[in-house]
Amino acid sequence: MTRQLSAMGYEVVPEDGTLRFVNRFTWSRNYQAAIFLCCAALLGILGLLVSEGVITRAAVSASFLFSFAAGLAVYSIVVRILLSPKRAKGAETPAEVLVVNAVSGELQTREGEAISPLDEVHVEHRIDWWGTWGLVSYVRLSWDGGNRIVFRALGRRKAAQVMDALQQRGVGS
Repeated sequence: MTRQLSAMGYEVVPEDGTLRFVNRFTWSRNYQAAIFLCCAALLGILGLLVSEGVITRAAVSASFLFSFAAGLAVYSIVVRILLSPKRAKGAETPAEVLVVNAVSGELQTREGEAISPLDEVHVEHRIDWWGTWGLVSYVRLSWDGGNRIVFRALGRRKAAQVMDALQQRGVGS
């Protein structure tokens, strides 16, 4: 991986022999906004079908469906706008930053404090079935004394790229 990768509030920043994992703590709001936006689209389609007469025995009016869909869409957009100040703060602000330092062979904190040797760090790529019904996959690093989810993404492609970058640096191989 030669470029920064980000999804759902998680960022992976490759730098000279290191990978910096930044958790901005926004993934749950991003996921919530996506779910509400999908619901808004579904309600909008149902409202269109009711207004066109395709569905004739509707218990609710088309105007109610359109109004509810518009409300969900506006809510989703507002949630996204509220997230933008967190993104603009920079990588120094978040509490959770882990660094995979292939040069020194250590998993480190943001300050450079060693957490574990890289040969004792285990990597797993999983699908989150519990809270996201299989839509989100994540990458977890675990070591003696702790573990942390370092990346989440819709789908599996970006998480697989993170796994490849970790293996290139000798983690989990």
